[in-house]
Amino acid sequence: MDEIHSVHQTPDWGVMIKTRGLSDVYFTHLKVPPGGNGGWHSHPGPSVIAVRAGTATFYDGCDDFFPQVFPAGTGFVEDAGCVHILTNEGNVDLEVVVMQIVPRGAARRIDEANPLQ
Repeated sequence: MDEIHSVHQTPDWGVMIKTRGLSDVYFTHLKVPPGGNGGWHSHPGPSVIAVRAGTATFYDGCDDFFPQVFPAGTGFVEDAGCVHILTNEGNVDLEVVVMQIVPRGAARRIDEANPLQ
């Protein structure tokens, strides 16, 4: 994609997405079984996560690895450069849809060592 510059504001809401340079944009659909996880990793750009089914538990180094719980119908953003893991601590399949924006040609995912060991 070319550079992105999208801004919209109302009195009660606003959004801004801006990139510099070319970007690659990916959409993925992931299913994680109960007890499963996505492994420790980071990204060179932000990821927007929508939880379609189940409950996601997210541990993020940029938030002191405090467990953040997101049920179906909610979502969150994985910030660039933060080591994190997405887990399914529930008893049904976790299903998420992810949109990633990364610098053109960059890896979408960088595997990381477990920072808690």
